[in-house]
Amino acid sequence: MVSLRHVDAQLAKVGMRNRFFARPEVKELCHILAPNEVIKHAVNGHYDGGFALFIATDRRLLLIDKKPWFLTMEDIRYDMVSEVDFFARLIDSSVSLNMINKKLHFTTWRQEKMRKMVSYIQHKVMALQGHNQQPYVEEGFSQAVPAMIQDSGQSDPDFASSFQQKIKQHSLAHVAGQVAVDTARRKPIIKPLYPRPSLVAKYGRSKIAVGSAKD
Repeated sequence: MVSLRHVDAQLAKVGMRNRFFARPEVKELCHILAPNEVIKHAVNGHYDGGFALFIATDRRLLLIDKKPWFLTMEDIRYDMVSEVDFFARLIDSSVSLNMINKKLHFTTWRQEKMRKMVSYIQHKVMALQGHNQQPYVEEGFSQAVPAMIQDSGQSDPDFASSFQQKIKQHSLAHVAGQVAVDTARRKPIIKPLYPRPSLVAKYGRSKIAVGSAKD
């Protein structure tokens, strides 16, 4: 269990000094936080169930709603979050967290704090999912050459120039082969002349006309 003085000190450090409306939630944090857990961001707002306190620590996300005779607490680990959506309007801003089996929508009027909190959540989620590694480039062959050089452990510019030369040779060989295939399959210049049905019909009509004139 963490002392209330320690929780107040952490909330004051993240810029949450007016804790009158969220005093029950702050007291509940004493039973929820781990001894070495650090609060990174905190903001008041409301969700589908009403007013709540939204906390982002170095380990997890906490949504606490403490009212007389009931308590609602959401414990969300960063590796459970699959998508983070942020919406900012004239007066308030909201965040939607998509998870495997549920979705959390939280709205607050502290836009600047909410934006910083969303940025922190996105960085934590991407770091756990391994998106901080260098992505593999597969758009073009010329863009993939530096990645291949880096993977092979060779940074010599001669290696890159020789690689480019091989690509050109391969391209020239491909063009020469295509020309040879097209030459072997070249179509005849003079096409065979076949009597067309229209010419046959015209010739037949003219022959009949000439015979009738002789008669």
